[in-house]
Amino acid sequence: DNLSDRLGVAKGDVLNVKDGISSGNAAVRLALGETHIISENIAFFESHGVDVKALESSSADKGVIRSKTMILVKNLPYDTSLEDLTK
Repeated sequence: DNLSDRLGVAKGDVLNVKDGISSGNAAVRLALGETHIISENIAFFESHGVDVKALESSSADKGVIRSKTMILVKNLPYDTSLEDLTK
């Protein structure tokens, strides 16, 4: 949903699905889109002072001190609203 909304196209257009049949490169296009979104997220976190390397699971083994005042919530649906989070 996120990728198709950002591109302003239908989900089927991202995957190039016509009449229920996908062209052979749908997985590649989806992977490229996801990689782009992940890069945007990393840039956003870094611009807001988040040490992204501290989020890696192996960082705990390297003595990285994690925040006691911040949490990162993952895997929320794309259309989650602020109101949904405050419930």
